[in-house]
Amino acid sequence: MACPLLLITKSSGMRINKLLGIAALILLMSGSAYAGLIYGKETLPIVTKPEGAQCSFKNNKGEWSLTTPSVIKFRLSKKSLKVICIKEGYKTKERYIFARSKESLFLDMADTEIIGPSADDIIFDGILGAITSDPIHAFSSIVSVAIDGTAKITGKVVTFIKEPVTYATHIIPTKKIYAHAKDYEIKNKLREEGFVRFILIELEKE
Repeated sequence: MACPLLLITKSSGMRINKLLGIAALILLMSGSAYAGLIYGKETLPIVTKPEGAQCSFKNNKGEWSLTTPSVIKFRLSKKSLKVICIKEGYKTKERYIFARSKESLFLDMADTEIIGPSADDIIFDGILGAITSDPIHAFSSIVSVAIDGTAKITGKVVTFIKEPVTYATHIIPTKKIYAHAKDYEIKNKLREEGFVRFILIELEKE
């Protein structure tokens, strides 16, 4: 007599496939799955405190350099982004930034004082300076809305596949930047509620 556990019918096989599909969706939701979903490009403002630093960026997909503040388009990678910033009178700053889920960025920072109570106008002016040259293109890339943590699994997976990760280190509400903006076109873009993603590098004096 055959063991009942070995009797797999066509219908039970279909159920197993369905369960495997659900398991795959759950894996996509886990942090370990992001390595397989990291692809494409991301445009971000780069701001240093103080501004005017020479910064270079490198991962396994490319190298970029700029003088802050500026906007740069990275190729995303599961490998870390190496950052080196140099400014006369300040210590050379070297750090590694890993791409992480945009959801985790919101969870970490959206409900807190994003930069800190001692931050001065250089942060806001730096972001504005970075996006002034091409506001339409920049805003279409860097403004996000918070991800709904109660979304259904299928809806959430679609969101993650569309924009899974970010190299951004900070976010700030557009309404905070709005008060500092003078350019009419930028002000119009900032009217919509959202958050600006950016990389902030703080330098120490020698």
